[in-house]
Amino acid sequence: MLVLITPEGERLVYKGSHPKHTIPLISAAKACKLVRKGCIAYICAVEVTETQEIEPKDIPVVQEFLEVFQEVPILRSNWEISLQ
Repeated sequence: MLVLITPEGERLVYKGSHPKHTIPLISAAKACKLVRKGCIAYICAVEVTETQEIEPKDIPVVQEFLEVFQEVPILRSNWEISLQ
């Protein structure tokens, strides 16, 4: 949880969460060892050829929780920050 307190005393709270499922990763050395043992391997390369500006409201998850994903105007250096 991250708590930011503005100079006006307003508390801004962000509660993070852990993903329920993660993608298992292995080292390149272990991948080579598995291929040598006969395991099938696939390689994929992705290249971004064009980019566009995206607004937070254009992201489906953000659309559902717009009150959580508020734009932070400017973070001031004199704000009190409390990590809990």
